[in-house]
Amino acid sequence: LILEQPAIVQGKRVLDIACGSGLIAIAAARAGALQVVANDIDPLCEAAVALNSGANGVTIEWSGGDLLGRPAPD
Repeated sequence: LILEQPAIVQGKRVLDIACGSGLIAIAAARAGALQVVANDIDPLCEAAVALNSGANGVTIEWSGGDLLGRPAPD
């Protein structure tokens, strides 16, 4: 959906919660999001996001831990 309708994220800041391997975060970055942050409670996902974003030539920031139990980041 994001790649077919990039206007959804273009120029916006995107937070991919429960990102797993970072697929949605990568799609958002490729579609023109201003900033993309991937989040998951599983620390192994950080490595997966780093590898996958590098393989796709995009920059994804990482924020580990449970973001649902605290205020949203700026």
